[in-house]
Amino acid sequence: MRLSKRSGQGIARRALRGALLALLAVASASATVPAEGADEPRVEGLLRSRMQTRSASDWIPIQVMLRKSDLPRERAARGRDIRARQQLALDRLPTSGFRLKRRYASANGFAGWATADTVDRLAQDPNVERVYLDRTLRKSMSEGSVLLGSDVLVAQGFTGAGVNVAILDTGVDTDNVFLGDGDIVAQQCFCDDTPAPATGCCPDGTAMQSAGNAAEDGDGHGTAMAGIVTSNWASSTGIAPAAGIVAVQVLSSEGVGTFSDLDAGLDWVQMNRVLYDIRVVNLSLSESGEYANANAFPCSNSTTADLIEDLVNAGVTVFAASGNNAYDNGISFPACAPDAISVGSYYDKDFSAAEFCVNSSCTQLCNDTPANEGAFACFTNAGPLLDVMMPSWRANTLDLGSVSQRVGGTSASTAYASAAAALLLSVDPTLQPDDIRGLLVNNGNPVTNPGNGSAYTATRLDQAYAVVLQSYDSDGDGVLDDGDGSGWIGDATCVGGQTMACDDNCASDPNALQEDWDGDGVGDACDNCLYFANSGQEDDDEDGQGNACSGVVRAPSIAPAGLLLLVGVLVLAGLQGLAGRRMWMR
Repeated sequence: MRLSKRSGQGIARRALRGALLALLAVASASATVPAEGADEPRVEGLLRSRMQTRSASDWIPIQVMLRKSDLPRERAARGRDIRARQQLALDRLPTSGFRLKRRYASANGFAGWATADTVDRLAQDPNVERVYLDRTLRKSMSEGSVLLGSDVLVAQGFTGAGVNVAILDTGVDTDNVFLGDGDIVAQQCFCDDTPAPATGCCPDGTAMQSAGNAAEDGDGHGTAMAGIVTSNWASSTGIAPAAGIVAVQVLSSEGVGTFSDLDAGLDWVQMNRVLYDIRVVNLSLSESGEYANANAFPCSNSTTADLIEDLVNAGVTVFAASGNNAYDNGISFPACAPDAISVGSYYDKDFSAAEFCVNSSCTQLCNDTPANEGAFACFTNAGPLLDVMMPSWRANTLDLGSVSQRVGGTSASTAYASAAAALLLSVDPTLQPDDIRGLLVNNGNPVTNPGNGSAYTATRLDQAYAVVLQSYDSDGDGVLDDGDGSGWIGDATCVGGQTMACDDNCASDPNALQEDWDGDGVGDACDNCLYFANSGQEDDDEDGQGNACSGVVRAPSIAPAGLLLLVGVLVLAGLQGLAGRRMWMR
C-alpha cells in the first residue's frame, strides 16, 4: 500500500510524539518535587505538615488534581481524556500505599487515602498539578420573607414552580409531611467517614448510595434548608413553595463531611443537571478557614472551585455560606470560590440580644445587644469576597419527624438566597448565573458590618423583580409586556398591582399607540377579528378569522385612521356626484 507524503508525515509525527511521551514517563521517575517556597507547590503546605506528623504507614486523606489546561472542550472527548489521565496516574501508584475513594467524571482528579511515600510519588508525576489535604466541612448553621420581599413575587404567582434546587447537605427527611408530593425530585449520597477508608455514612451504611431514600436525613440540617426553600407548612411557608429539591447527602448525621465528598456531589450534579433540570445549587456548609483572595488555593485551583466554575458556565447558579466564625477580613471555603455567590446574614426581626457560641459549653463567639431587624449578624464571616446578605437567626423551619426547629447562621441565609434565585427564575427562566448575581447584589439596602465598616447588600427581591420586568418588551415598541410574555391584559399583575400600565396588548408586533379598534383588549396588530370584540381570540374553525367575524364580510384590513380617511373620501365623492346630477336636471 502506498502512503501519501502527508500521511507519512502524520505517522512520523505520531511516532515522535509517542517517543516523547515515553521519555516523559521515564523522566517522571526522577523528577523533583517543586520547592515548598514556590508559588504553586505540588504538595500543599497543610498536607506537607500533616505528613511530617504521621508515621510512614499512616493513611492520610488526600485530593489529587491532574493537568487540565489542555483538555478538549467537547464533553464526550473531555470525559474520555479525563478517564485516561486518571487511569494513567492511578496505575502508577502502589496498591499498598493508596486506596481510591472518589473518581470524578467531569473534574480531572480523584481522592483517596495515601501514605507519605505515595504523596511524594504523586508529586513526581508530571500529569499531577496539585496534591492537597482532603479537609473537613461542617454545616454552617421563614420569617424573613417580608424583609426579603419574596412575598411580593409569590403574591404575583411566581412561586419557583419548574425550578429545581440541589441541596448538598445532610440529606432531607423524606417522610416530612410538609414536603409535599413532587417536592423531592431526586436523591443521591456521597458520604464516607474519615479517616477510616472502609466505612461509609450513607443511609445504607455505604460510601455511595443511589437507590431508595439515598439522602435520608439523620441530622435535620438539610431538612431545615429544604424547608426554607420549599416548605408547604402553613406556619412557615417556604420562600419558593413550588420549587423542587434534589437532595444530595455529602455530610454525615453529625453534620461533618469532606472536600472529596462535596466534590463527588458537585460532580454528580454536573452529570445530572439536565436530567433533573437543576438550576440552583445550595451549599450551606463551610470549612473554617478565612480567605480574602479568590485567586489563591483553595478558593481557586482546587477540584471544588473547578466544579463550581463548570456548573456556573453551564447555567447553574451556586450559593455558598460565608461561614459563622465572625471573621471580618475573610470568608470560608467554598464560598470564596470566584464563581460561587457567597451569602452572609442579617437579623430577620428584632431581638433584645443575640449571643453566639462556639461549642456546647457556650464559649462566646460574639454577641449583638440589641440585635435589630435588618442589622448585620456578628457571627457572619465578612470581607472583600462577601457578595450578598440574606435573613437569618431563629428562622422557623422544618425538622426531622414533621416538627419544627428554629435555625440561624449563614446556612439559613444561603437557603434564602437559593430560594430567591428560584423565584427569579420562575419570573424569567432565561436568567443566567451572572444575571442573578447582579440582580441580588444591585437591588437592596446597605448593611454595614461594624467590625470592619464595610457595607454589603441586603437583597430586596421586589426591587430585583421590578428590574426583571423592565426587560419585557418583546416587540420593542416601548410598551412593556406584563411579565409573562403573552401580551394579554390582566393575566398577570405588575409591580404595585397595576395591569394596564405595563401590559402590551400585542407583545409580538410593534404597536406603540396600543390601537384597539373594537376595544376587546387585543391590539389591532394581533387581533384576528379587528372590528368585532373577541378578547379570547376564539377561532373554532381555525380559518384565521375569529368567531366574531365568521360569516361576516370583513372591512378592509386597514388601520382606523385610514378607514376614516376612506369614509371621508367616499362621502365627498357622493356629494360631488349629487351636485353633478342636480346640474344636469336643470
